Amino acid sequence: MLALPAALLIPLLFLIPLAALPERYSFKLVVASSFLLLLVVLYALLFANLYGFNYLQASFSYLPGLQFSFSLTPFSQVLVLLAALLVFVSSLLLESYIKESKKLYAALYLVISSSLLGVFTSSSLLPFYMFWEVSEIVMFFMIYSFGGYNRRYAAIKFLIFSLVSSLLLLLGIMLIFVGNPAHSLSIAYLVSSPGSLEPGFAFAAFILLALSFSIKLPIFPLHTWLPDAYSESPTPSTMLLAGVLSKFGAYGMLLLFLMMPFASSYAKIFALAFAFSAFYSSFLAIRQANLKTSIAYVSMLDMAIIALGLSSFSAIGYAGSTYAMLSHGLIIALAFAIVGAIDNSFGTTLISKVRGVAKSMKGLAYSFVFASFAIVGLPLTSSFIADLLIFMSLVHSFGALGVLPLLAVLMVGIFLFWLISRMFFNIGEAIAPYEFPSFYSLFAIALLFGLIILFGIAPSLLLSPLSVGL
Repeated sequence: MLALPAALLIPLLFLIPLAALPERYSFKLVVASSFLLLLVVLYALLFANLYGFNYLQASFSYLPGLQFSFSLTPFSQVLVLLAALLVFVSSLLLESYIKESKKLYAALYLVISSSLLGVFTSSSLLPFYMFWEVSEIVMFFMIYSFGGYNRRYAAIKFLIFSLVSSLLLLLGIMLIFVGNPAHSLSIAYLVSSPGSLEPGFAFAAFILLALSFSIKLPIFPLHTWLPDAYSESPTPSTMLLAGVLSKFGAYGMLLLFLMMPFASSYAKIFALAFAFSAFYSSFLAIRQANLKTSIAYVSMLDMAIIALGLSSFSAIGYAGSTYAMLSHGLIIALAFAIVGAIDNSFGTTLISKVRGVAKSMKGLAYSFVFASFAIVGLPLTSSFIADLLIFMSLVHSFGALGVLPLLAVLMVGIFLFWLISRMFFNIGEAIAPYEFPSFYSLFAIALLFGLIILFGIAPSLLLSPLSVGL
């Protein structure tokens, strides 16, 4: 079944007409590529769910004993769907936010579109690492070349943390390769044969990989790259960075726990670290003067909650956290799309400067209200299902202490509703926008709005396969 390799190749093939055609066609080609990519992914997911995930596999020789192999699992299909959706939705915003060097940004966008899917479809740790690395490098250039005023500082800081994370990942993969008798990097093999790794190699690889994935989540104190990178990225890149690239860490942590079940011995340590990160990020979110930075810390809070679900080391926790990755990706992309529209319309995202958005742009204001409700888990939104499963697993694993992180979510919820009152519905102090959001910006926001509701009212679309496991 070649649907997965085809999905990875589609954006790269569009580099050919991109190079040949004038710059004014650049973003049209990206949108066409992203839409075709989404269609192929939807076909692959339909095929996998109708005929079984075992039929959706492909493998290509790379080095003697090492292969590029691709497959879908019930867990990875959720993230592949998320990546394809956000690649398409974000592509609709390129015309509104990228004004210079359009052909360069389009080329970077096409490459990262392929590499994002590569991470989640890789069934071997070798291509997993290679696609991971490509995604990080491309995102660095997106921030460095197209970001805000402090983009170079933010990009270099992002690159340093990314290189450290990648180096730890590579060292861990090398130890796994050496430490198992089959010298296999197949994820399916490592999950099905957790005792195949020699104890010394297994523990060292576990530490290295846990640190690598913690940087990408990120959790305290490995998070300091996040506010700068999220704040300085152009809006389409921020949506991909917060919505998809942050899932590298969570998905990696899930694979790590599945490959090395002895990690459950450290469940309380992981849970404590993730819970502290949740409260820490909620306090930072409240203290920010800039709306975009505040939403960045809200994203960090949600990723800590996702990691908490994984720390329960239970099937319901794994399913809840995987569904939460999809939910968080859609919701945080919606939040950043709205923040980007505010920035374009009012020339700032400072909380003290923007007033009365609802007076001139009611749709944008109510969209932010919806995003805020979704962040705190409003019923009939995707986050409600995800949070319900996560906290059920936490209570089952840690008792009443498992509900404590809900206080961090509650704090952020109160803060968001204060923001709504201050920035969006303070009509008496309303300021006039410089311009109004484009049709494509509003269309992207509406699409995300609809997807969040769809996966809130029909969770069985993805949760049923998740019950089967990896």
